[in-house]
Amino acid sequence: MIEIEASFSRLEFQLAKLALAAKVDLGLVIKEEAKYAIQTIVKFTPPKRKDQGVNAVRADFSSLAAPLVYQDLQAKATDGGFYKSMARYVRKRNVEKLRALLRNPNLSYYYGMRLLESEDALYQYKKEQQTPWRRIKGRPQVLAFGLDFRRARKTMEDRVGWTVSGWNSSAKVTGARYKKFSDKLKPQANGNKLFGSVQSSFGPQPFIKATAHNVKIRNYQRMIDGAINSRIATTTKKVAAVLANSAVNLGFTRVGGAMPIKTAA
Repeated sequence: MIEIEASFSRLEFQLAKLALAAKVDLGLVIKEEAKYAIQTIVKFTPPKRKDQGVNAVRADFSSLAAPLVYQDLQAKATDGGFYKSMARYVRKRNVEKLRALLRNPNLSYYYGMRLLESEDALYQYKKEQQTPWRRIKGRPQVLAFGLDFRRARKTMEDRVGWTVSGWNSSAKVTGARYKKFSDKLKPQANGNKLFGSVQSSFGPQPFIKATAHNVKIRNYQRMIDGAINSRIATTTKKVAAVLANSAVNLGFTRVGGAMPIKTAA
């Protein structure tokens, strides 16, 4: 399992300087800046919408395997023809006879194509064909039983938003915006495991550590680090502005010079 961590330790160093300069409570500052960082991470974690993710899954499956559906084959069937035999074998789920038929050179479209005998075999083939964060393209090279195909595709559709949902617990703790559709995912979509976790305290000795579990997006940690670095740069500018006695918006309050210390509720 690949875990992606949003480490706020370097950011917290700058935030401590900001809280000291602005004379505000450090816990409030850390919570507010963590909120902005989480919102940035969520914004750039695909998909933007549920339907966008579902359409991507369906596009993958259309190139992954050709489904063998009894009704479709029966509609093409003629007496003594290949489609009639295929329809019968598909209905009875006769793998060996289907594979023997697929080796017949007189069979045009389906000739020589590999048959995936189960839903598990379809998942394994998908795993072999799809590298992280790359779509499956081209004409399908294998066949699958229609029922297996539909079930596997539905399972993948139900997992849309898996990665971005790993930040939902962190978003709720900090008050950050998150993608509501991903909040509806059920634990079984991730093998009954948590999608993400957060440890935090905004009182004395404030801190936050956010982690997304089982991430499969290529170079995702680099994007997370970029979001944190962006907040570090922003915080550094705020420190300089406060020290220059300029007005600065901290999100939960606006400061400019000596201000009363606000504490976390």
